[in-house]
Amino acid sequence: MKQLVSEKQLVVVLFVLVIITFSFADRDSRKIDQLYSSTTQKTRAFDKVKASYIAQVKLTQTFLKLNN
Repeated sequence: MKQLVSEKQLVVVLFVLVIITFSFADRDSRKIDQLYSSTTQKTRAFDKVKASYIAQVKLTQTFLKLNN
């Protein structure tokens, strides 16, 4: 009786499925990395603006105290 699927064919099919799965995982991880890095850059830019604003407020408060 002839086997429908030999072990070698099964190994080849499984290997191809693994390669496809890892390629999708790699693509998705790159997308997530890009999203994370862009979010981090936006947060850093916001923190710089916030720090600058706080410094301006403190400078203004100091200036007003000196003039009163």
